[in-house]
Amino acid sequence: MSTTIGKKIRELRKELKMTQSELAGNELTKSMLSHIETGHSNPSMKSLEYIAMKLNKPVAYFLEDDTKSISKQREEKQLPMDKILYVFKNIDELIKKKIYELAKTETEKLLSSYTFNEENKLYADIVYRLGYCNLKLNRTEEGKKLIDTCCNIYMDNFLYEEATRSYMDLLKLELENYNYNACMNMLDKIHEIYSKSTNKNIFLEIEMLVIKPSIYFALGDFEKTIHVCEKAISLSKENNIYYRLDDAYRILAITYMLQGDFNRFDINANEAKKYVEFTGNKLNLSKIYHNYAKYENKRNNPLEAMKYLHLLESTISEKTFYYYLEYGKTQYLIGNYTKAIEALMKINPNEKPAYLMDCIYIATSKIYKGLIYCKLGNFQESVIEIEEGIKDIESYANLEYKGFVMCALNELSFAYNSLSEVYSLNGYYENAYILLKKSNEVNTLYKNNLSNCKTVNLKN
Repeated sequence: MSTTIGKKIRELRKELKMTQSELAGNELTKSMLSHIETGHSNPSMKSLEYIAMKLNKPVAYFLEDDTKSISKQREEKQLPMDKILYVFKNIDELIKKKIYELAKTETEKLLSSYTFNEENKLYADIVYRLGYCNLKLNRTEEGKKLIDTCCNIYMDNFLYEEATRSYMDLLKLELENYNYNACMNMLDKIHEIYSKSTNKNIFLEIEMLVIKPSIYFALGDFEKTIHVCEKAISLSKENNIYYRLDDAYRILAITYMLQGDFNRFDINANEAKKYVEFTGNKLNLSKIYHNYAKYENKRNNPLEAMKYLHLLESTISEKTFYYYLEYGKTQYLIGNYTKAIEALMKINPNEKPAYLMDCIYIATSKIYKGLIYCKLGNFQESVIEIEEGIKDIESYANLEYKGFVMCALNELSFAYNSLSEVYSLNGYYENAYILLKKSNEVNTLYKNNLSNCKTVNLKN
């Protein structure tokens, strides 16, 4: 069956703003025309002549491209597939190692070395890799165009699973760029494409579920954040594959911790730890240890937090701001102020983390630096640091994303309270009172936001 003729018919019909019923007229049924356009059926010569007449094109217009397509298929059969697959393997290795520039160059070289049929899967697979590399190299527009191209080819060939995976990569890019509203629109498109697939892939369905919590959380819907995590867990267990369970439980744990529900945090963090130890995923294990350290510091248990930080060290090759911030907080709570400030000074305040919430988290390092400077007797430096931290956090309290506003308000209340403490310790009681009052006001606002975080109306 040919998709070329059908594609031409569909494109021309849409260009002329004709419905399928209008084009079908009395000669064809709408269902038959739909099958022709999607490539499920070939039109008879009589039907093609009728369609050509209605679209004001010669019959040859439709057959010409199809003949070329057959010619291209013959050419492709003669391609040195062993060589191409070898290059493919090398490109995938480069991508795995995150050597995107070289992977991009090799992919472009492959495309220019042979004549591919631009309507089939092999070409789409190559274009996908080129698009992926461009996305990773921050050549966003070019990357998006290439991913769109390969997705259209996949869908023309009824490869809806491949198209779904490709659009998932675009969704991840939008997540990295904090475009959560765009993510919601993409979720609709991804589900629409996947729904056309006759073969259901449980692993892909779980992937589609696990990517949602970050979006729902950002938009302030904790209820849906929890729901999709639980759905992913249920789907994984029902099918006895236990896929991404560590991620789902870890996200649940974080969500509950941010809501102040430490009991449920502990339950879900333990489940996450159990499954991540089974899979041996060191990156996820490091995330869980970090969450435990953060949890213990919140509960003012720095010695327990330090145990998890030691475990965290054993799972990572390079320390990140996650480690340094919790280590600094731990040392501050213990009273080792010099070690605390040394750790916090290693955090780059301008770093762009993967999650927007972590930008707020990084900003709190200035609050702790201010508290430490106060303990070290440097009142002026203490005030400067905390005020800078407040300014940074306030910028996130004005975002359109309700979930992050709530997080910012929580940290802002802590920041004002910290500054109040600094002024009080240095005898500026009036300033301390004003700031304490402001801290309480922000805390009330935070609690109101927390109680309203279930009211956001989202799809999916």
